[in-house]
Amino acid sequence: MRTYILRRLGLAVLILLGASFVTFLLTRIIPSDPAMLWVGRFATPQQIEAARERLGLNHPWYVQYTRYIGGLFRGDLGVSVRTHKPVGRELLARLPASLELIAVGMAVGLIAGIVLGCLAAARPHSLFDQVTRFLSVGGVALPQFWFAMILQLIFGRILGILPLAGRMDLRLELSYPVHSVSGFYLIDALMSGNWVALQDVFLHLILPAATLAAYPIGMSARLVRAKMIEVLNEDYIRTARAFGVHDLRVFTRHALRNAIGPVVTLSAISLVYTLVGTFLVESIFAWPGIGSYTAQAILSNDVSVILGVTLLVASMTVVFNLAADLGLALLDPRIRLE
Repeated sequence: MRTYILRRLGLAVLILLGASFVTFLLTRIIPSDPAMLWVGRFATPQQIEAARERLGLNHPWYVQYTRYIGGLFRGDLGVSVRTHKPVGRELLARLPASLELIAVGMAVGLIAGIVLGCLAAARPHSLFDQVTRFLSVGGVALPQFWFAMILQLIFGRILGILPLAGRMDLRLELSYPVHSVSGFYLIDALMSGNWVALQDVFLHLILPAATLAAYPIGMSARLVRAKMIEVLNEDYIRTARAFGVHDLRVFTRHALRNAIGPVVTLSAISLVYTLVGTFLVESIFAWPGIGSYTAQAILSNDVSVILGVTLLVASMTVVFNLAADLGLALLDPRIRLE
């Protein structure tokens, strides 16, 4: 397994280099001047030229890319031409908000999907099974931005029971501030006993997390249902029932244990989809994470930010897939990683 992990890590380095190279070239093709963005539209030619010298834009593109890669090995992701702040510092400041949203959305999606898939498999072709299959297709097929706006319309505008945007109400944030320790507001508010802030953070989290949970619910419910129906028709399941083993134990100890493997692989795919999908969801719900930060960078062609986010997403994708492969090997001893 050690050789397998080292080989995957070596492949990950090549993937990250390829992603950074392609993204770097694409940002150079777009007709924009980072130096102009750095100094502003009313700058003098001398100020623009000084900015080009400071940013290293007066060198050929391959020299710029080589310097960028050299900075990566020093932990330097460059400076944002829009905010004039280090990209690495801004990503670290916004990453906890995105991770909190993704973690809650994925946890809700996978748990709900597994439960729905098991219940649908217990009574195939029943009304509940038909409804579950319909909702599963909808969760996968419907665009996230449409689902997000529908949730805002129903629960925010019509019913008025959930906030439309933000991570926390501004007035409560001033009156009951959350002292950041982990960057996860739910954890920090719970650790400090700030119950007012905890309730408000939870309410703000419901709609964006539900939007992100739609896809993993649909995928995991369909997969678990199909796999559970297949496993429940195996001979050893019929033998267990013939010996009087309770149905709940047959489901949890025998059927679900053998059907859960593909869900581990699916979780990696869903995590990547959710990570990319959170960019648009954060923009809709004004969530202060890397999604909204990236959207602003793309609109202004902030090259350093775009490159930094690309490397972050690619790194997390590699880690998620490697973790899924290792988890699947631990769950199923028949799988050998070589």
